[in-house]
Amino acid sequence: AVERIVPEFRVWWDEESPQRLAVLELVQQTVHDALSECESVALIAHGFGAVVAYDVLWRLGREHPERKLDLLITCGAPVANNTIRGRLAGADEPVDRRFPLNLFRWHNLSAEDDYLCHDKTVADDFAPLLQQHQISELVDHTIYNLSVRYGRSQPGHSAGYLIHPRMAELLATWLKE
Repeated sequence: AVERIVPEFRVWWDEESPQRLAVLELVQQTVHDALSECESVALIAHGFGAVVAYDVLWRLGREHPERKLDLLITCGAPVANNTIRGRLAGADEPVDRRFPLNLFRWHNLSAEDDYLCHDKTVADDFAPLLQQHQISELVDHTIYNLSVRYGRSQPGHSAGYLIHPRMAELLATWLKE
């Protein structure tokens, strides 16, 4: 069912897919460069991009655990779905190696009626990050995405997440630090 809604998952779940490997390489290099060059880095990932971001962070955390991402904001992220969570990088590892090692804070925004993130809470599924002191904050925020397109509500639309006051608050707080 997930593959029908987001066909990208079929490609992503094929470990040898050239498209998957190209996306991983591009995003991993971009995040690696930002972490190398900047004192503080925030990463915003929407929908399927949250899966890509998670997998990249997991891999970078193994290669360069000293380079930490200050803030990860996921929006409409399906990463709490049992099927998807079972296919994330590190899912088969023991619990102490299962999660990214390079995060300070993670905030997850989920909109009411956004079908892609029907499990709206990541804090319960990724609680070992807090329990093992691998992360200092893991917070879920349920919002109302007021994006409308062609006269119809679009609760999963990225623009509605990006302009939401909660997003502005998270980014303003990060920029002040």
